[in-house]
Amino acid sequence: MNSEMLKYLEDVGLTESPIAKAKEIYKFYDMLFPGQITDIFVTDYINAGGERTYENLWFFTNVKAMEAKGFLTRTDYDCTTIKDKVLFWELTSQQYDFANANNDSRMRVVTHVIGGLVMEMKASRKNCDNLFEILKKYIVPNCVS
Repeated sequence: MNSEMLKYLEDVGLTESPIAKAKEIYKFYDMLFPGQITDIFVTDYINAGGERTYENLWFFTNVKAMEAKGFLTRTDYDCTTIKDKVLFWELTSQQYDFANANNDSRMRVVTHVIGGLVMEMKASRKNCDNLFEILKKYIVPNCVS
């Protein structure tokens, strides 16, 4: 895992133990796709008590999206090809201007790919900026025409 990925994990508020878990998962996917992982994303949301909750961990290559569901508590990994396979994407947001996220910003991106798979990613606060970058870099360019 490169230094930019580690900085991202720290910036979204992960502490030492969750970062160690993310490193383990990265190693797993890197064994399958050596040297190909280019990005990381952690889904998060603000729960009813106002606390930030981390849900799923995503990795991306130029061709694939890999998800570790409930990465802090279980082992549930998957992978799909997204290169030229996105059929439809939907974005919803609150208090986000697509440039400068704030503490009230929320965003959700749902992506449908060929074969019926649905990818869902959520973000809160400054992580909305990161999710928007993932949308621009991996989802939108892979829409089928």
